[in-house]
Amino acid sequence: MRIDEALYAHLSTDAGVSALTGTRVYPEALPQGVTFPAITYLQVSSVPIRTMGGRQGRSPRFQIDCWGSTATSAREVAEAVIAALDHYSGTMGGVDGVIVRGAFLENDQQINEPDAKLHRVSLDFVIHWQEV
Repeated sequence: MRIDEALYAHLSTDAGVSALTGTRVYPEALPQGVTFPAITYLQVSSVPIRTMGGRQGRSPRFQIDCWGSTATSAREVAEAVIAALDHYSGTMGGVDGVIVRGAFLENDQQINEPDAKLHRVSLDFVIHWQEV
């Protein structure tokens, strides 16, 4: 399983996140006609974790955008994502998932999208992982 697939599985099945968004978790961009609140995620970079013994995994940075029709709803989703992901370690994505050594919130920014009449909280997470 790839880390983006594991991240999708983790966010879309977390009780706190899914209570707000259901399965409205999308790679890269929101689809047309989406119901809010919703989440998009995008891997923006990835660095290999290297030791003297060779490559031991990867450390990608994901931008996770929490969208809502109000600032409050976007912030509620962001707080649920933070609760589900910040300092997470374990197998992400189920039995065939990836081993996450640690996921850490690096940045949190509230953004208003006035033309679209939407609100967004943008979260940057670094996830240290390796394949099972």
